[in-house]
Amino acid sequence: MPTARHNSKTNSVKIESLKCAGCTITSFKKFKDEPDQSNSVDVQCASRKRDLVVMINGTISIGYEPFAEQRDFVLSILSRMKFGLQATQLCIIQFSDKFYTAVEMEMGEHGGRAEVLRNVSNIKYQQGRRTMTGLAMVLANEQFFGKIKARPEVDRVILLITDGKPADMNLLQNVVKELKEKHVKIISVAIGTSNNYIQRFRYIVRSIASGFKQAFKVEKDNMKSIEEDVAKEVCRTVQPPAPPKGKPKLQQKCFQEKKDILFALDGSRTVNTYTFNKAKSFVAQICAELDITPTLIHVGMLQYSDALNTRIEFGLDQYTKYHQINEFLQNVFHSKGSRADLETALRIIDKQIFNGQNGDRISAEDFVLLFVNDGLKQGDQVLEQIRKLKDKGVHVIIIGLGKPADLYEKMASHPSDVNYLDTVLLKHIVRDLTAITCRKVKCEDNEVEKNQKDKRDSEKKSLCQQRSQDVLLMIDTTRDMKPYFNKALKFFAKFVKRLNIAATKTDVGLMTFGRNRKHLNMEFGKYKFENDISKKILKTTQTEKWSSPVDVAGALRMVNKQIFNTSTGGHRKGSSDLIFIATLGKVLDRYKIQKQSKMLRAKGVRIAVLDVGFKTPAIDYLNAIHDMVSGAKDIYPMDFRKASTISQALLDVKCKVEEKTVSPQCFSRSRKVFFMLDRSQNLTYSELPKVITFIKDIVKRLYTDPNNIEVGLMHYSDIRTARYPLMLRKWSLKVALDRIEYLRYRSGRKNFLGYALKTVRKKFFKRPPKADEERIVIVLAHSEPADPEKAFKVSEKLRSQGVEIITVTIHTKKTPMRLNPPYRALASSSSSAHSFDFSNLLNSSID
Repeated sequence: MPTARHNSKTNSVKIESLKCAGCTITSFKKFKDEPDQSNSVDVQCASRKRDLVVMINGTISIGYEPFAEQRDFVLSILSRMKFGLQATQLCIIQFSDKFYTAVEMEMGEHGGRAEVLRNVSNIKYQQGRRTMTGLAMVLANEQFFGKIKARPEVDRVILLITDGKPADMNLLQNVVKELKEKHVKIISVAIGTSNNYIQRFRYIVRSIASGFKQAFKVEKDNMKSIEEDVAKEVCRTVQPPAPPKGKPKLQQKCFQEKKDILFALDGSRTVNTYTFNKAKSFVAQICAELDITPTLIHVGMLQYSDALNTRIEFGLDQYTKYHQINEFLQNVFHSKGSRADLETALRIIDKQIFNGQNGDRISAEDFVLLFVNDGLKQGDQVLEQIRKLKDKGVHVIIIGLGKPADLYEKMASHPSDVNYLDTVLLKHIVRDLTAITCRKVKCEDNEVEKNQKDKRDSEKKSLCQQRSQDVLLMIDTTRDMKPYFNKALKFFAKFVKRLNIAATKTDVGLMTFGRNRKHLNMEFGKYKFENDISKKILKTTQTEKWSSPVDVAGALRMVNKQIFNTSTGGHRKGSSDLIFIATLGKVLDRYKIQKQSKMLRAKGVRIAVLDVGFKTPAIDYLNAIHDMVSGAKDIYPMDFRKASTISQALLDVKCKVEEKTVSPQCFSRSRKVFFMLDRSQNLTYSELPKVITFIKDIVKRLYTDPNNIEVGLMHYSDIRTARYPLMLRKWSLKVALDRIEYLRYRSGRKNFLGYALKTVRKKFFKRPPKADEERIVIVLAHSEPADPEKAFKVSEKLRSQGVEIITVTIHTKKTPMRLNPPYRALASSSSSAHSFDFSNLLNSSID
């Protein structure tokens, strides 16, 4: 684009296209280099230094005429400004898909106002097919903070005009967060053919903007109606947030947000071993970049091929540290099933993993990374299972292992979520999976508290006790087992000596099995001391003359019917059951092994395998092992150096859980906490007690210092139906809990949250806060607000008065994605927006 400079006193000509019936009239409109001094907005715009990025939507959904109106809208705003080193420097970005998203005008590489307006009027409509808003924001960030172009201490403003949801939402969220932290002011304008169309994506546009006043919406043919408001907002000075007067500046702790992430790898024969290991290594690299902790990110893995070899390698709650996952991944092998049965794998993901149990956290976002090979033949069935996952709110990301396929874009949550292993960049996947949250640290442990914490940790060991167990040792006696038989017996003997049998009243049994014979060599409880049991184990002889295959299914059937033959598994009440198997060789029937193992696990029996052939594993042998065990972590190598570690892992240890305590320093300042409970018609009579118990638990934790806490409660639904069981004042804990307990069931029609927030603001938070006073409003809702615009406006006013807003959406598994967006926009920060399921509400906490 030419960047020749013009004299600031000359006039330039802009060509406008005026529309009439069946014709195009070309007219010439002159613009002066100096803005009109009679307009105060023009004077304000002309007299201030700023870096301005204007982002114009060039997708095909806009249309030719609306694009021209969008361009004229931008021209009208720019005509109020001066341009140059001591005034405004401009950058224009037209965004659509990744091929057409580009910088139309580089920051500062332009002449005076006349040249800027002429260049903008000559921008051509690109007609891209996707809305890559995140990519455009990346370009804007580069324009603002490039090494050469950056100007210190100037206002930085982005004007975004868009007509739909972004195709790269995760990228957009991360870049917008980074820009806001650098004090870049973002003004967003949502345009559409009708107000109903704009409603579909207005929450996203609202979250992009710097605040409620910086978010606009308008129909495409009526953009002039917001021209003055947008111009004033562009001209308004950017004020970086200053810390409150008289209060120390609080530190910030940044961390990745809570996520449940599942990796699903294709382990069929259609994928060669080199590609499988490459995909496994890529998973390890992703995990290394994630904050894998008990409270933040949980990771699981599934390997799928045919129905027999599809299995969960490890669950979402199984490992909480990266080094544990990395160590396990080194032992994951390529199962080489006959075909890739992705439909069965997705059904397992739906019913066994993302089911609200087994480590699936309701309050965490769910992600699936599907490693898929080309040649998929289950198109319709796979898409149906994918649809069920998406309805649950699971975000699906595809990583192709072979050639591109059209089906991948239909499977992924967004077209931008389709990647290929040979070309994908690690940082892009990590950026899509994670969002960074920064939280102000209000309560720091002093030296005394740290010492008390160390003391509690040391006392915690005394709260853990080993329970009694019924341990059945099973050893393969076939001829193929001969090189490993005596070594396996010695390992079992060493394992038994670490069980602390006498103190925990643990019973040990021994069973031998082969191709045809199954025999119980030592009954439970026959020997009571470790040395006697070890001697009996070492005297066992290998009597089987036949070689493999070994009848593991028959042995498990005998155990199921004759030993663990009650509905609860073991023959002793209060003890847990464990089977520890040592075998090597081919098995007769894997389907029967799966059936018997499933029946034993249903009784609560834990099955572990001693991998005697871990140095030279065969695929069929390893697949058979996975059919037996309770979980992937229950496969242990026959390594005498790890005998102590293995015995500790197989012990049944129960610990008393201590209730979480909050540091008293957190309550040194006075607090006003006001609860707002949604009582619209979606809250049933049976669900109300759970909500009441949830509120009572929070109130109990707040009353560490009753002299510094004021609590209030209202329930609301329709306009003028609010009730106040607790007015905002100091109550004794007993009175507060009694009034909450005896809430009556009332059901309104709609959730008028905006009206309720307005009432609360006028009644309780009209005056400015006192020194060292913290004010919090907790909104508990289970339905969408009937007046969201009003709710957003009032929430902005409350936050400006120093009130922190915490939102808690209570829902079923089917409704979280529909409820969450408006309440996330209402909350003071992303960490202040919580989401719980009714079935799991009593086990949840907002801390």
